[in-house]
Amino acid sequence: MKPRTSSKSTIIITFVTIIITFIIFTIYAINGIRLNKSGVYTYATVSEILDTNLIKLYYKVNESKIEITKERNEDFILGEKFQIKYHPKTPKLYKIYFDRPVFSEKEIIDSTKGTILKKNNTYIVFKYFVDSTLYLKSSTVLKKHYKQIQNGDEYKVFYNVENKKQAIINYKGLTKGNYIFENQ
Repeated sequence: MKPRTSSKSTIIITFVTIIITFIIFTIYAINGIRLNKSGVYTYATVSEILDTNLIKLYYKVNESKIEITKERNEDFILGEKFQIKYHPKTPKLYKIYFDRPVFSEKEIIDSTKGTILKKNNTYIVFKYFVDSTLYLKSSTVLKKHYKQIQNGDEYKVFYNVENKKQAIINYKGLTKGNYIFENQ
């Protein structure tokens, strides 16, 4: 004789499965899809270097300051800024773009020539001179740009006049205005 399965328990199990699937999908949508469609761009500033693997950054939403801690795989400079996208209704949901460094509109920017010294899987190391002083800097690079960059290549480097270690190598061929963020 076959054991009887209750159609009522089957319906309950199906209903609970649908509810759990809906909740998981909703959480995913809020954290991922909605951020991609309706995010607000600003910049996050490096405020503290905690140890060899962590940095602290902050970004402002209206008058609120939101602090985040991230792992790092390159050398960062205090005051350095990176583009960030956050959810307008839930600003603590964010995506930071370490491959998109920026300057604030308040910083004075100048330029010089820089040379690629080393390529690694996700970042490059370059050198540049300002007032006869040598500076070394690393920078995250997207895979789509990685193949075009070779050791020894020379590019324009934009740097902060008041903090010359804060620099952006212009391997994309953009103008200075593309690296200035006018929000905050």
